[in-house]
Order: sequence, then structure tokens, then C-alpha cells
Amino acid sequence: MATIFPDVEKLVVARLKSSLSASTLPYASGVTVATKKPAPDVSPTPSRVVTVRADGGSSIVTGITKAERIGINVYANKYADASDLARFVESLMRTFNWGDIKLVRTVMFPIRVDNEGTEEQRYMSFELVVKASDI
Repeated sequence: MATIFPDVEKLVVARLKSSLSASTLPYASGVTVATKKPAPDVSPTPSRVVTVRADGGSSIVTGITKAERIGINVYANKYADASDLARFVESLMRTFNWGDIKLVRTVMFPIRVDNEGTEEQRYMSFELVVKASDI
């Protein structure tokens, strides 16, 4: 029987959107979560953005489970907001081991990234073990 793995970008984006919107923390308010940053001409420009990117992975049990790497960038206008939001996103990610995602392991905790823009950026990465479904 054929199996298919879940779209981990879609899963993580949905879970982060839901968790951040449910939070009462000020730096978690109004966060845009997507697979890429909004275009520069989007108005108003979001003050806080989280992007999720699947970086590929490898099979654990062929056709049943795989390890998938995820990279997450956090952008904010202020240093404190970027740091606080990144630490919060990392803590949320560790709770996402349910449903199709069986295990979440932090590979790299949030680090500051120098970029050419005026915003603050943080980057972190994770390894997710995901289970395939029958098709």
C-alpha cells in the first residue's frame, strides 16, 4: 500500500498561527506566520513575522516515518520583540508532538542573524519525526 507524508510546512504554520493568536503575550500579538515573508510592497508592513521552511530530511522507517528538518526565522522591528518572540516560538515548537508529528527536537536554539534590513532577525532549527498515512 502506498503512503504519503504530511506537508510539515503547512502543519507547523497552522499550529504556530493558532498558538500565537491564542497567546496574550504582547510580542505574540499580530504575528504574520507563513512560508515566506510578505512582499516589500505589502502595506501595512507587519511588525512581526515568523517564516517556516522545510529543509528536507531522511527516512527512519521506509514509507512509515521520516525525520524532517525545519528552519524558522523570526523578524521584528525591535530587538526585545525578536528575542522574546523567538524564544516563545521555540517553546511552542517543543509542544507540537501530536497528530502526524511524533517528535520535535530543537537542533539549534534561536540565534541573532545580521541582515541588511532595519529589522531584527532570529533563526532556529528543529528536527521533526513525522508519520506517513495510507493513500
